Amino acid sequence: MPPTPNDLKNLADRNRETPEGILKRLINTITTTKPLHSNSQNPIELKNRATKQVLSRHLAIQLTNHARGKIMISGGTSLMLRAPDARITEDLDILTLFNPTTKAMDALCELMSEDKNDPFTYECFHADDIKSRKGNSFEIDVYLHGRFQSTIKMDAIKARGRELNQQGMFNGVTKLRVRDPLLSTHNDKKELTTLQLISPEKYLAGKIAGLFRIQSGKLQKVLRWKDLRDITTLATSLPIDSDKFQKALNDLVIDSHGSFTIPTRQNMTEFFTQAQKNRDYIDSGNDNFYQINRFSVETMVKILSELLKCPKGSLWELDVHDPQLQNLENQQKSSQFTIQDLQNFDMKIWEVKDTTTDKDTRSLHGAFDCECNKHVKLTDAKSTYYMTDPRELIEAGIPAQLMLDEGLEREEEVMSIQEEQWDTEEDEEWFAAREDNDEDDENELGL
Repeated sequence: MPPTPNDLKNLADRNRETPEGILKRLINTITTTKPLHSNSQNPIELKNRATKQVLSRHLAIQLTNHARGKIMISGGTSLMLRAPDARITEDLDILTLFNPTTKAMDALCELMSEDKNDPFTYECFHADDIKSRKGNSFEIDVYLHGRFQSTIKMDAIKARGRELNQQGMFNGVTKLRVRDPLLSTHNDKKELTTLQLISPEKYLAGKIAGLFRIQSGKLQKVLRWKDLRDITTLATSLPIDSDKFQKALNDLVIDSHGSFTIPTRQNMTEFFTQAQKNRDYIDSGNDNFYQINRFSVETMVKILSELLKCPKGSLWELDVHDPQLQNLENQQKSSQFTIQDLQNFDMKIWEVKDTTTDKDTRSLHGAFDCECNKHVKLTDAKSTYYMTDPRELIEAGIPAQLMLDEGLEREEEVMSIQEEQWDTEEDEEWFAAREDNDEDDENELGL
């Protein structure tokens, strides 16, 4: 007897709730909202890139769950979680409080693979050393029920210096609660994971430092024009605190030992000239970005220029639909803009801060839901810091007190408790038991 329409519907419903069905749905959510801007970006390529974004985001969540308070998300993943419609992020960048050795990452991948709430398993491979910092590049193979899904590239760097506060925890952190339906505990929307993201001010400062490499007082050739688009994306997505931004810039000037300085008017003129000469290349790179408005080179340079004018005690608020941006774009279409025209174009973006409200928290809209790839209100959900059975954590040498909170208002208290639990004197002690087990396994195998 052939299946009835009801049978087919029930089968489809069951398939949608399998990990395979959920993964497919999350990928489709991204691919169906991203327009194809060029023939070079075919649907298969877009699907592969969307798969990497879904899995790298899931990996960020699980790393956070299993290394409580020890990981901060930076790079494109932090941008994607703030501006999900801007571009696809395929890899993962993290800062750690422990030394991210191959053994440490192997231990984390093993813990995640044993998580009963996670349908995926992981294999970690060391790809390369990071030359400029104490860290490593890894390639993490992701499997679903034994079937290979994708390889996620991840850079892991140990935090140091001004990246840490006096308690040895991360400086410049913004917290964001995230729901990922690929975790069974998140599926009912009652439990979330709280991610630590690099603050928008530190993110912007790092991108600007990458664009303005200074040698002997002269601006060097720009190598990463993508950073200009990232700056534009973040600057049109959420508020920027001028005091935090200026501090982040000043810290980078000190830490760079002369390879970066806050851009001068002359630096901006040279940068604008470079940008116009590379217009075609910059515009072609927009094919991998999905802003509502794919701004011109002149507009992106103007946004950067205005950011650098941050007055003390002010807040930056510039929406992607701001009439000032549309006016600037329209003027450029009617005339060839020079750097002088750009400097003379008046924009009002920085405003005196309202100290009675916390716009950092407001800008994150409560929580990020991977299901719809958007910020949502989930005020009744609890935040959980790991998914592993406490006994497994003890075996791994990791303190094993389950951390739950009622929301954002208790996170500082939870994090302070975590600080006391971790032994910060030796970064790798927390993986010691797991590493010993790994060595025993290797000896048994004759390795």
